[in-house]
Amino acid sequence: LPEKKSGGGGGTSTTDAHDDDKPWGKVIGSAIVVNLVTLVGVILVIPAMRKVVQQPAFEAVLAGFAAGCILACAVFLLMFEATHLVATGWKTEVDQLWRWGTMILAGFLLPSLFDCMAGFYEERQSPEESKSNRVRIVCGVLIGDFFHNFCDGLFLGVAFKGCGDRLGWAVFLSTVLHEIPQEIADYVILTGPEALLQPAIALGLNFLSG
Repeated sequence: LPEKKSGGGGGTSTTDAHDDDKPWGKVIGSAIVVNLVTLVGVILVIPAMRKVVQQPAFEAVLAGFAAGCILACAVFLLMFEATHLVATGWKTEVDQLWRWGTMILAGFLLPSLFDCMAGFYEERQSPEESKSNRVRIVCGVLIGDFFHNFCDGLFLGVAFKGCGDRLGWAVFLSTVLHEIPQEIADYVILTGPEALLQPAIALGLNFLSG
């Protein structure tokens, strides 16, 4: 730990020393690289790749792969780690359980809430103008991607700060590798027959949600 200096000009705080120990550059740099991965869908704009993407089987595989990545991240990482982290802030079992349980239930209920909001929007439209399916799909992809990438950023910061460079770069690599298939699948869904977004708009929204 940095020692507090004293004498001559008086004592100086160790705050600056602690700030210097924070790996701001590594965390911000790795987060930017991870965010740039959201633009990987641009390869599907290539005519040859676009022809492959238009196959129903290809879209089904990518959609399933993206859902599997997010579900695996939640079950094998977020939910399990939450049981440990929630115990660090509160000592009694009741305080830990209600907070953990509330967050898990909120994760299940939020999609239903957004679905109801989309249904309310649908009721205000004529049958010819109804876009509820598009709203549901676009909201589901972008909002889910936002929370997913937000958690990735937290993991990167904690890994570099609390576990050192070696684990930090390992977390960075694993984040990039799982982001590539997920972002490609997001792009395919957003530009598919259900969402019908233009490629540039899909890439831009995907980037902003990251």
